[in-house]
Amino acid sequence: LNFKTVEQRGRVMRLHTDHYSGRDDGRTQAPVPFFVSSKGYGALINSARYIDAWIGTGVRKDSKNPPIARDRNTDPRWSSRPYSDNMEFLIPAEGVEILLFAGPTMLEAVQRFNLYNGGGALPPRWGLGFWHRTPTLYSDKQVMSEVEEFKKREFPLTVIGLEPGWMSHAYPCSYEWDTTRFPDPAGFVKSLNDKHIKTNVWINPYIAQGTAFFKEGAANGYLLQRADGKGVWQTDNWQAGMGLVDFTNPDAVKWYTDKLRTVLDCGVDCFKTDFGERIPVDVVYHDGSDPQAMHNYYTYLYNQAVFSLLKEVKGENEAVLFARSATAGGQQFPVHWGGDCSATYASMAESLRGGLSFTLSGFSFWSHDMGGFEMTAAPDVYKRWLQFGLLSTHSRLHGSKSYRVPWLFDEEAV
Repeated sequence: LNFKTVEQRGRVMRLHTDHYSGRDDGRTQAPVPFFVSSKGYGALINSARYIDAWIGTGVRKDSKNPPIARDRNTDPRWSSRPYSDNMEFLIPAEGVEILLFAGPTMLEAVQRFNLYNGGGALPPRWGLGFWHRTPTLYSDKQVMSEVEEFKKREFPLTVIGLEPGWMSHAYPCSYEWDTTRFPDPAGFVKSLNDKHIKTNVWINPYIAQGTAFFKEGAANGYLLQRADGKGVWQTDNWQAGMGLVDFTNPDAVKWYTDKLRTVLDCGVDCFKTDFGERIPVDVVYHDGSDPQAMHNYYTYLYNQAVFSLLKEVKGENEAVLFARSATAGGQQFPVHWGGDCSATYASMAESLRGGLSFTLSGFSFWSHDMGGFEMTAAPDVYKRWLQFGLLSTHSRLHGSKSYRVPWLFDEEAV
């Protein structure tokens, strides 16, 4: 996944899972260690470690196709880093495996890589409908009012998404309904189902210190441990003292998914699996996994646990996520979206490049927040983004500080 460029020749990057920060250096929420060449082959560096890559930037003396030597003083085409026919990768590990995928076309090479990763999963047909996320602190009555507004305006709506405010604690999570806003969760979800609308709720793998869920996880060793042996690893990044689920512990996976199962028991259809990127390396895992490799691989185990639960409860053809982070193998857990884009033409272009590079990494489905997540789009940006979004595999309206429904912009948007 790269938001700045689709063609990577001439790039120097480190594949490091992180929130995208606008830099063109390999730090995104889905740095898949795979590339496909215009020569019609693909290659997977089968390692979860941080990988440093120099793509067509290091000119070798023994190059069979050296760049033309140019005079800096007289040739405007001179470059301090001319393109080369060479790629170099630095992997801080022994016994690294590199897998080649034959073409003879780029498309066939990507197809073979997709099949190697399980072929992806086919999300339910209803997931191809229109998704809309309501503001964080909306109550059940406000959500239902919004649903009626869509119906009154004859605007399609298939999935309603509830943001962190559905929980009693969020950023990080309690996984308990906020009964002040949702006094009857099962009744609320049934009311949506009666209108043929599916329900998606936001989660992440960070557990709030002040919850009974955290205390239970800490007492049973279900959370990542400090490397110095002094108990649960905690941070104040999103909320004071949050801990992270240790997905290498089978008992922790069961504990976590059993909690999610209680949410599904209310009739909820699927989860938005947010975050999973900024995973610490000064920790100890239950199975002894290398913390640096787990930094990039954690997202796989996180989404695998949630997707497997959905398959078990909802059925093979009814499981779908709305995931942000990924790595190789994440093709099995659709759908993914591009994260926190801004309401500008430049950010819309980044989302397009992100989708193109992501699907070239063997992923079949891609979405983004139409109209941008941060800021509020001007009407022209919003309308152009709607057109782009409706041509993506999955279409979703979502905003951070302002509402994204078309009728708040202008009649042409509707």
